Amino acid sequence: MVYMPTDLWGEKLESFGMIEFLHNHLMNTYAEDDILLECVMLVGTVCRNDQSALTLAQSYLIKLLQDLLGSK
Repeated sequence: MVYMPTDLWGEKLESFGMIEFLHNHLMNTYAEDDILLECVMLVGTVCRNDQSALTLAQSYLIKLLQDLLGSK
């Protein structure tokens, strides 16, 4: 999904519950490092679209990523 080029990420975030999916995987302290890396990469990919970046900026994921990356 990280390499999937699309301008429809805003719709995908809503229809597939991607924010909750990312939140669950980033909050899981037992997740493997490669899963965490893929989630972070997916957030970066989603943020390439202005509408999607705004949606993510208004969610709790940015704060979660700050906390996660600050603790490593």
